[in-house]
Amino acid sequence: MAVVLALLLASDGATTQARDRVWSVDGAVRIGSANDLDQALTAVGQVVILPNGDLAVGQPQDHTVLVFNSQGRRIRAIGRKGEGLGEFKVLSGIGLLRDTLYASDDALRRVSYFTPDGRFTRSVIWHSLPGRRQDVIYGLRAPQILLPDGSALLEPFSLGVPFPEYELYSLLPDGGGVVVVKRPLARGRGAAAFHVRKIGPSGDTAFSRSYAYTPKPLRPSDVTGIARALHERFQKRRENPAYRDVPPPGVREFESALRDYGVPAALVPITDLASGQDRTIWLKREALSDTPATWQVLGLGGDVIGTIALPGDQRIVAARGDVLVVLEQDSLDVPYLVRYRLRR
Repeated sequence: MAVVLALLLASDGATTQARDRVWSVDGAVRIGSANDLDQALTAVGQVVILPNGDLAVGQPQDHTVLVFNSQGRRIRAIGRKGEGLGEFKVLSGIGLLRDTLYASDDALRRVSYFTPDGRFTRSVIWHSLPGRRQDVIYGLRAPQILLPDGSALLEPFSLGVPFPEYELYSLLPDGGGVVVVKRPLARGRGAAAFHVRKIGPSGDTAFSRSYAYTPKPLRPSDVTGIARALHERFQKRRENPAYRDVPPPGVREFESALRDYGVPAALVPITDLASGQDRTIWLKREALSDTPATWQVLGLGGDVIGTIALPGDQRIVAARGDVLVVLEQDSLDVPYLVRYRLRR
């Protein structure tokens, strides 16, 4: 029976004061292509760093998992569309259990297992129950993170708002639990804090800490930028034939709607969250999509062990040791993975 973690926040822990150690990256390897079909990526699902350093990249649209070596060259494809052994109807997630690669299929409700060289070994049918807690919906789906004891973690779905202060959460890829970030919007210009809690697979709290910060004011130009991003998002919906004849609201209309909703005085302190395969926690600090972003990195006990600056449109999808992998898109929305070597 799959295990669904209850994401309940405890009281705030002690305020943390730490000097950030600045990290950097080099040796970037770009994965993907707009011209070479053999190297091209479609919508990217999970990314897993394999024990030998290769990258396994979920490709849900293509019903397959692509494997790239450390130089960024594609070396194999695992699985294909179908319902047979080693095939996927809906590829919903991939992960690593010891040295075994596994892939989840929401439609078939099963998990398939593969050797490091991509050979199919077996599959298991899973059953989970639907549920609902306030705005969090637990779907009928296959497990995403397998645990050594045979249980698993499932990821819920939650609703969003224009200026989100709802909790962020991330499942630890090695099955170590879940990270929950509480990020209330600052109500003034004085000192404020966000809160991070790490919960083990059995529901126990590994740590719960508060982090003081100085709020970054939200400028009028920032609101315009958010409105423009919303407009562009709705523009892309017109690629769907069902929305082709429905013009999106203009930037000014979006901006007016945002101000009617209520513009906060400061940016949300954490705009994205990622978990490394080495149990590091990556927090994207106050940033908009078109500006450079600073990420804070937390260690096992919640201490800040480093910071790193990345382009604002890059999203961290995998990390382990000195390997950092980010996802980005070009102006035509072609996805690319960039593999960095971390320097601490």
